[in-house]
Amino acid sequence: MTDEFNALISNDTWELVPSTYAHNLVASKWVFRINYNSDGSLERYKARLVAAGNHQQAGIQFYDAFAHVARPATICLVLSIAIACH
Repeated sequence: MTDEFNALISNDTWELVPSTYAHNLVASKWVFRINYNSDGSLERYKARLVAAGNHQQAGIQFYDAFAHVARPATICLVLSIAIACH
């Protein structure tokens, strides 16, 4: 969890601002997961900080939409399929 938190801070994922009574705070929670290797052995523990996005209001609590970053392997796969179908 510490590694994930440090990664969020180093990537400037959010900006910490003081709370006011005029705005509702967005709740968040940590979601934990265990990744396993193909042989069933433990690979690593994963933690994600997830915001309750269904309570957010556009322009007040967020200005941009977040999208996951595609892995390089996924990009290579999509490009190879596109080349094969061309």
